[in-house]
Amino acid sequence: MRENSPITYAIYGTIGAVYMTSMLYLSSHEKYKLTALIPTIPVFSLFGLYFINASASNSTHENKQYIKHLIVFLLNTTVLFIIIYLSYSYFGYKQSLLWSVVISLIVWFIFIYLFINKSQY
Repeated sequence: MRENSPITYAIYGTIGAVYMTSMLYLSSHEKYKLTALIPTIPVFSLFGLYFINASASNSTHENKQYIKHLIVFLLNTTVLFIIIYLSYSYFGYKQSLLWSVVISLIVWFIFIYLFINKSQY
């Protein structure tokens, strides 16, 4: 199977659809631990590492760069959820969840912008 064939994209699109519908199904059946587990499964990160390894000319350097960037993005996402949790716990009413998410996403986007545009990595 060719790397850029429509069948390849259809297979990966189907995997993504199963991923999203699994989260929807589990959350609607009050399986909150499993719903929280699904986004943390490293399958997609490992796919990224595989794709970079398969297409990069200097795979050792590219793999290290990918892993280093992945760690930064995962730490940034962890900070996002810590901010959501703390601000939602502090304000404590239902409408505050929206504001907690908005504030956290603004901080997340600022960090991502600074990392992508200003870092030496």
